[in-house]
Amino acid sequence: YGAIFGILAIAQGALALAFAYGAWTLQPWGWMLGVFAFGLSLALSVLNVVGGGNIGSQAVSIVIGIAILYYLFTPAVKQAFGRP
Repeated sequence: YGAIFGILAIAQGALALAFAYGAWTLQPWGWMLGVFAFGLSLALSVLNVVGGGNIGSQAVSIVIGIAILYYLFTPAVKQAFGRP
Protein backbone atom coordinates (compact mmCIF):
# COMPACT_ATOMS: atom_id res chain seq x y z
CA TYR A 1 0.00 0.00 0.00
CA GLY A 2 2.95 2.31 0.53
CA ALA A 3 3.67 2.55 -3.19
CA ILE A 4 0.03 3.28 -3.99
CA PHE A 5 -0.16 6.01 -1.34
CA GLY A 6 3.12 7.43 -2.62
CA ILE A 7 1.85 7.64 -6.20
CA LEU A 8 -1.42 9.18 -5.03
CA ALA A 9 0.48 11.72 -2.91
CA ILE A 10 2.60 12.75 -5.91
CA ALA A 11 -0.54 13.06 -8.04
CA GLN A 12 -2.22 15.13 -5.32
CA GLY A 13 0.80 17.42 -5.17
CA ALA A 14 0.70 17.94 -8.94
CA LEU A 15 -3.02 18.71 -8.73
CA ALA A 16 -2.37 21.21 -5.94
CA LEU A 17 0.25 22.98 -8.08
CA ALA A 18 -2.15 23.13 -11.02
CA PHE A 19 -4.83 24.46 -8.67
CA ALA A 20 -2.44 27.13 -7.42
CA TYR A 21 -2.06 28.43 -10.98
CA GLY A 22 -5.81 28.24 -11.62
CA ALA A 23 -6.60 30.02 -8.36
CA TRP A 24 -3.96 32.70 -8.94
CA THR A 25 -5.43 33.52 -12.36
CA LEU A 26 -9.06 32.84 -11.30
CA GLN A 27 -9.58 30.31 -14.06
CA PRO A 28 -13.07 28.74 -14.02
CA TRP A 29 -11.57 25.23 -13.94
CA GLY A 30 -9.45 26.18 -10.92
CA TRP A 31 -12.33 25.94 -8.47
CA MET A 32 -13.30 22.42 -9.51
CA LEU A 33 -9.67 21.31 -9.53
CA GLY A 34 -9.20 22.74 -6.02
CA VAL A 35 -12.23 20.89 -4.71
CA PHE A 36 -10.98 17.65 -6.27
CA ALA A 37 -7.35 18.08 -5.18
CA PHE A 38 -8.09 18.93 -1.57
CA GLY A 39 -10.91 16.40 -1.36
CA LEU A 40 -8.34 13.80 -2.46
CA SER A 41 -5.86 15.13 0.10
CA LEU A 42 -8.46 14.86 2.85
CA ALA A 43 -9.42 11.34 1.75
CA LEU A 44 -5.78 10.21 1.69
CA SER A 45 -5.21 11.59 5.18
CA VAL A 46 -8.30 9.87 6.56
CA LEU A 47 -7.36 6.59 4.84
CA ASN A 48 -3.89 6.83 6.31
CA VAL A 49 -5.34 7.17 9.81
CA VAL A 50 -7.85 4.35 9.25
CA GLY A 51 -5.04 2.17 7.89
CA GLY A 52 -3.15 2.43 11.15
CA GLY A 53 -1.29 5.72 10.73
CA ASN A 54 -0.77 8.17 13.54
CA ILE A 55 -3.59 10.73 13.83
CA GLY A 56 -1.13 13.29 15.14
CA SER A 57 0.89 13.18 11.94
CA GLN A 58 -2.21 13.64 9.79
CA ALA A 59 -4.09 16.17 11.93
CA VAL A 60 -2.56 19.23 10.27
CA SER A 61 -3.26 17.85 6.79
CA ILE A 62 -6.88 17.10 7.72
CA VAL A 63 -7.43 20.56 9.21
CA ILE A 64 -5.86 22.29 6.19
CA GLY A 65 -7.93 20.20 3.77
CA ILE A 66 -11.16 21.03 5.61
CA ALA A 67 -10.26 24.74 5.80
CA ILE A 68 -9.48 24.99 2.08
CA LEU A 69 -12.66 23.13 1.10
CA TYR A 70 -14.70 25.38 3.39
CA TYR A 71 -13.09 28.46 1.84
CA LEU A 72 -13.72 27.25 -1.71
CA PHE A 73 -17.41 26.82 -0.95
CA THR A 74 -17.94 30.33 0.43
CA PRO A 75 -20.21 32.42 -1.82
CA ALA A 76 -17.61 35.13 -2.55
CA VAL A 77 -15.00 32.62 -3.69
CA LYS A 78 -17.48 30.67 -5.81
CA GLN A 79 -18.56 33.95 -7.43
CA ALA A 80 -14.94 34.94 -8.10
CA PHE A 81 -14.44 31.69 -10.00
CA GLY A 82 -17.73 32.14 -11.87
CA ARG A 83 -19.52 29.32 -10.09
CA PRO A 84 -23.26 29.60 -9.34
